[in-house]
Amino acid sequence: MLNALEHGNFGMSYARKTELIEGDAWAGEMARLEGLPENRTRFVTVRLERTSARIRFTIQDQGAGFDWQAFLEPDPERLFDSHGRGILLAQAESFDRVE
Repeated sequence: MLNALEHGNFGMSYARKTELIEGDAWAGEMARLEGLPENRTRFVTVRLERTSARIRFTIQDQGAGFDWQAFLEPDPERLFDSHGRGILLAQAESFDRVE
């Protein structure tokens, strides 16, 4: 859900998030972005569907999107980054499928 805000609705790049985390400024920037007029009406929709066979979560933001498929496999260049493993972990540990 954080990806939906950061990279979706707010359009934050991976590199920018790295800078913010390293400068201990991520939380402040998220608050600033949330307060911008162009972001005040944006929202994230989370839908839960439960059947006897499965539970499906659908998270949808209002952003332009990003190449999330690039984060489905470990990348040695990002191995020691402070972030960038959420989608990989979700797929490996929490869900049968991420799409």
